[in-house]
Amino acid sequence: MAYQDHGNPSHGSSRPGAGAPRLRRARAAGVDYEDVTNTLEREGVEKFAASFDELLQALDAKRHSLSAAARPAVVTRRGSAPAPGSSADRSGNARHRR
Repeated sequence: MAYQDHGNPSHGSSRPGAGAPRLRRARAAGVDYEDVTNTLEREGVEKFAASFDELLQALDAKRHSLSAAARPAVVTRRGSAPAPGSSADRSGNARHRR
């Protein structure tokens, strides 16, 4: 979006060799281009992997919550109390009075 609003394609480096003077100046200033690109690649992969792991954990938690909600209600014998936290316990429908 920002490039669409403010970018100028004539300032790009689409011409072969257009970035060479900048790279020469960077090298002259002591910038190790290979080290910079390796660092950016490594950090990018690490951040992507961390985000992807977080996504998988969220999906797994959602899957567990949905599978728990889809389980059928527990039927209890007359006079026995339903398991605490079960749907029968919350609704009171499965509780029998003697």
